[in-house]
Amino acid sequence: MKIRITENQYGQLVEQSFKDKLKKKALEKLGVGWDDLQDLIERLQDPTEKDFEFLETLSSIQLKGALKLFSKSKLEDSQPPTLYPVPEIGKIVKYINSCYGPRWGRMHGGVDLRTQGLSKNQPLIATCAGKVTRATEAGDCGGYVKLECNNGDAVGYCHLRVVNENLYGLTVPRGFPIGVSGGGSDKEGKKEKGSGNSGGAHLHYITWLQDEKINPIHMIADGTTIPAGGKVNRTKDKKFCDPRL
Repeated sequence: MKIRITENQYGQLVEQSFKDKLKKKALEKLGVGWDDLQDLIERLQDPTEKDFEFLETLSSIQLKGALKLFSKSKLEDSQPPTLYPVPEIGKIVKYINSCYGPRWGRMHGGVDLRTQGLSKNQPLIATCAGKVTRATEAGDCGGYVKLECNNGDAVGYCHLRVVNENLYGLTVPRGFPIGVSGGGSDKEGKKEKGSGNSGGAHLHYITWLQDEKINPIHMIADGTTIPAGGKVNRTKDKKFCDPRL
């Protein structure tokens, strides 16, 4: 069966093909794999370990060139940070190890999301489109990434096992892999510890609403329905984090 297209549609196809060839040539000059990048673009919000491994090999200049391939609409997206930061690779059960709020005489300024038992190279994603303003592996927080969202909010990721420090200062799209959380076991079956001041592998996730730190369950889509553990700051039935905090 023949498919008929208009002259205008044909012109658009030719123009897009030409643009792709130019982009491909520019990336090749930078030493960036076109096919790897195309695969990543198609898997935004649901990246594989291979996607992060590919990104980790790129320099800041290469990353900057690669990000130009993403559409302007994705890079300038102003949706709030509603995504769950741990993408669904295989069967992932959303679970909060410890809730936001006062805890043992101090303020627990985020939620601890379970990553223990997941892949040792579990990638974490940007929950909004925005600029990476911190990307470091030093300090009590261990591997730490902060992302200033295009809508004025911000999110922070603590205790990452691997941080792509070359992302610092760059604007990434929503769903882009920004680091790796610990959670697997070594060859001897020992559980991996979290980085920084952490007793075990997990993601300490922080959210700011227009510069004010707030409970992440109010940012994450359906966050108040995510099962929670820990000993404090939960509802009376002890199943979820207290939405009043």
